[in-house]
Amino acid sequence: NSLELSDTEKYIIKNRFVNEVVFYNTKADRTKKTYNGFRFLVTGGSLLIPALMSIQQIEGTSQTFKDNIYWTTWSLSLAVTTCNGFIQLFSLDKNYFTFSIIMEKLKTEGWQFLQLSGKYDSFKNHKKAYKTFCNNIETLKIKQVMSEFTSGKSSKKEKEKKKKEDTDSDEDKENNPKFNKEFNKEFNKEFNKEFMDNMNRTMNTPALVNPNDMIGR
Repeated sequence: NSLELSDTEKYIIKNRFVNEVVFYNTKADRTKKTYNGFRFLVTGGSLLIPALMSIQQIEGTSQTFKDNIYWTTWSLSLAVTTCNGFIQLFSLDKNYFTFSIIMEKLKTEGWQFLQLSGKYDSFKNHKKAYKTFCNNIETLKIKQVMSEFTSGKSSKKEKEKKKKEDTDSDEDKENNPKFNKEFNKEFNKEFNKEFMDNMNRTMNTPALVNPNDMIGR
């Protein structure tokens, strides 16, 4: 409120920047609680299952006790598998980290703008740094959105791009005049040598012409 900005610019910052920070802060907290809850169940269940299975084998226990231990172990095993599947299916670990990172980036960007420090150090006042700040916020936002909707595809595109570059380099090598000249020279050398050897064997006479002289020509 105390910045030297117009009411419209302050309104945009509050309803765009501040709302984005609150939005990602809420998503990070929600994802953190869900992720830690599932991870707690997976870790606790993984520790309890072997312990319950060892208790089940104690001699002198009733069949009812063994049945209860069996179904408890089965339920824990199912819960562990389900929780682990949900973590992988919804990428809870990845989302928790990405939401936390983008939230901290937005906060850092906001503090640098308010203090006119860091990348805003060259601006004399907030009025002149306003457009740069808005542009940086939108850049961070679009990068986050792209990473959410293109997860798993970027690596595939990078592999295809690298493969294409390798193919193009091979084609450039073949189209290189120097490469073609060296290749033709070696090919003609081997062809002339083989041709003269076949002629000598056919006529059963010593070679009248030295193959090396033919190659030199």
